[in-house]
Parts: sequence; structure tokens; C-alpha cells
Amino acid sequence: MVDIVYFTYNHLSYTKKTLPAMINNAGVDFSLTIIDNGSTDGTVEYLKSIQKEYDRTVKKILFNSTGNHPIFSSSYK
Repeated sequence: MVDIVYFTYNHLSYTKKTLPAMINNAGVDFSLTIIDNGSTDGTVEYLKSIQKEYDRTVKKILFNSTGNHPIFSSSYK
């Protein structure tokens, strides 16, 4: 099993392309933690909308985190 941490901040168009591609084409068992750093471009709403669809793969989604170091630390709790 591989653990992947995906960080995003105001990258809605990129996130819409990369997350489904990554989840559907990984080829290995993995757990995905998604961390959003307070996006204001619709990324949060998109992540909430796909949360149920990918509930077997997405371990957790953290929203409105601030700063890189606290985010990185919180992903491993």
C-alpha cells in the first residue's frame, strides 16, 4: 500500500484533471490524503463533491489549512 498526499491551493482546473486520472490509473493499492490550503476558486466545493465517489481511496480531505508546515504535520495525525 502506498500513501499519497496531494496538496492544493487555488488549482481547480489542474485538480479536476489530475485527481481522477491519478485515482483511476494508479495500478497499485494506495491511500490518498488531500489537503487544501484555503482555496477560493471552487477547489473546496469540487473536492467535497467527489469525496463520496472516491471514498474507498481518499483517506481524508483537510480544508482551510494554513501554512505548509502545519498542513504537512496534520496529514499524518
